[in-house]
Amino acid sequence: MSAYRQAPAHPLEGTSDGLRAQGPALRAVSEGEAAELLAHAAAQLRADDALVRALVASTGLSAAGVRWALRTTTDTCRVETLLSLRRRTGIVFEGRTNRTNLAAVILAGNVFTAAVRAMLLPLLLQVPVIVRASRRERVLPAALAASLPPPFRQACAVVEFDPTDEPASRALLSRADVVHVYGSDATVARWRALAPASAAFVPHGHGLGAAVLPAFVTQLERAAAALSVDVAAYDQRGCLSPLRVLVEGDARRADSFAEALAGALRDREEVLPRGEASGDARAAEARWRSLAAALAPRVWEAPRWAGARAGADPLPPPPGQRLVVVE
Repeated sequence: MSAYRQAPAHPLEGTSDGLRAQGPALRAVSEGEAAELLAHAAAQLRADDALVRALVASTGLSAAGVRWALRTTTDTCRVETLLSLRRRTGIVFEGRTNRTNLAAVILAGNVFTAAVRAMLLPLLLQVPVIVRASRRERVLPAALAASLPPPFRQACAVVEFDPTDEPASRALLSRADVVHVYGSDATVARWRALAPASAAFVPHGHGLGAAVLPAFVTQLERAAAALSVDVAAYDQRGCLSPLRVLVEGDARRADSFAEALAGALRDREEVLPRGEASGDARAAEARWRSLAAALAPRVWEAPRWAGARAGADPLPPPPGQRLVVVE
């Protein structure tokens, strides 16, 4: 008898069994209808003012930052985009039982909109999904699940529990055929150890963002304006948020780009203001600014952003909060 047919020993196993039972209903929906329904659910998020206010409170981002994130994320969930993603998988059911009957998704809390694709793509592929939301950001996963129409709403569950609760963690994964984990390398390693051997494991671990300015780029102000968007997005919390800029050329060119980036970050703050950082984040920022003042040959800074030119003494990667090293 396979594991998912055994009597549930934990409530989460019962939840998973109920989700798996929704597979036939999902597979009865055509790919075109699925794309339309899921695109509509995603689009509802950007028009919800109450959701924006809740996300400002939960994420610490500014209202403008939350709206920008919702808009740019849901723009990637339009019908034609979802259909393209669906068709590129090559999955055709034609009455067969899909090998993947349940996806488990473990979300991180640093980039709140990561929940959108992580939750919608399994459903787009007609796979029920159980989601463990981060304690730092549970607002958007719950809102997205609530916006789903039938039969997708019945095939998606968002749960939350203490990450140290090992019985709950094991139960969450016990029925899954595929496990997606977002978070630090330590988080990925922990969940990998708990995942059943029969499940495919897909890690989305730690990243360190850097940008390169090639010598052939001559329009420095234009490049700086484009890069400032990536620095400002999510207040630089993403694993691909650029923390360092490697400028090809001499120190004079690096100085010119750093100055252009400082101006671009100042302008970006006017339209996409930084949110309110936590106490720990403010302390880390203060420590980095002190190091930059002591070690960098030049520093450009304002209360809500800063750029530093790397010198002979290496500067550590900044802790986010729109702080950048140019070298």
